[in-house]
Amino acid sequence: MEKFWGNDTLSTQIKNELEKKIIPPCRLIVDSYGCGGLLFGLEIASDLLGREALNHPDFYISFPVIISDKTSADFIKDFRDYFASNPYCSLSEWAQNINLSKNKQTTIGKREVDLIHEKMFLKPYEGKNKVCLIWSPESLNIVAANKLLKLIEEPPNNTYFILVSEEPEQIIETIISRSNIIIIPPIKIEEMEEKLYKNGVKESNKIAIASSGSWRKALQLCKGSELTKNYEKLWITGLRIAFKCNVNKSSFISMLDWAEEVSKLNRDEQKDLIQTALEIFRSALLINYNSGSVVTYISQNNFELSKLAPFIHSSNALELVDALEKSRFEIKRNANSKILFSNLMIKISFLLNQKED
Repeated sequence: MEKFWGNDTLSTQIKNELEKKIIPPCRLIVDSYGCGGLLFGLEIASDLLGREALNHPDFYISFPVIISDKTSADFIKDFRDYFASNPYCSLSEWAQNINLSKNKQTTIGKREVDLIHEKMFLKPYEGKNKVCLIWSPESLNIVAANKLLKLIEEPPNNTYFILVSEEPEQIIETIISRSNIIIIPPIKIEEMEEKLYKNGVKESNKIAIASSGSWRKALQLCKGSELTKNYEKLWITGLRIAFKCNVNKSSFISMLDWAEEVSKLNRDEQKDLIQTALEIFRSALLINYNSGSVVTYISQNNFELSKLAPFIHSSNALELVDALEKSRFEIKRNANSKILFSNLMIKISFLLNQKED
């Protein structure tokens, strides 16, 4: 298994706590930057169990799966294989790997928590500890979250929970309040550049800066991730349509077609698509106000941000961000994707054609 790196002080902190036997029953690892939260969680689990966790009988890993009566146990072989090849994977990449159908999102349901409960109350097979790692606890539905809360509040003896989250604000507050929180900071640019250079990456400095401390993003830029490339392509097409709508009302048909295409993405991919737009608009705004030197965005489709920049300004930037953030929130609430993205593009079209005061 690949080693967690870039934040050695955290690894040292955990080992010191284990030596002093200061072990909280529930840890929440916040990995907002994509810096190996899963790897770190598995490293902690392995330390608690005395050997590699993924193949240990007293270890159970829970992760989001397709909305159905399935549990993580039904996908464990797929997960192990995929994680071995992509240990910094995002939720949308995992969803694509298990062929999540369009307009759906992965979830952790009550049946999964029932299974966790069952597993954690079994007698340990080796040693004395049992460990449950939950990837993306924000994916728990409300019934499952409340059921898990009861288990965290009154765990069996020598049972430990490790939660790995990228969006902790989406977790119910009562679970957070009962967790020992560890925040993984972004990896330093110089450390990332050095690792990229050692791995033979030619533009190591450029990629390290563009990654904003995220090793996942650095890997995506190095490999030319098809997912991220496709997100940008969709926005290039969508923005062209948005500009045309101001002068040619028949372009609204094209806008609806665009929304139809986006609605075919699964929900996790749609959320990442929104994030791509936020990065594009932020970078264009910086260029417009002569701050291009701090722009870190790297286009994978030779998209010229300088051409978009004059249209992102003080009179529309905040409203654009607000529209995108609200759309991302509605995606999580299972809003109708075609209607949502149609409305979003109408709003974006109006704002892009708005003159600066």
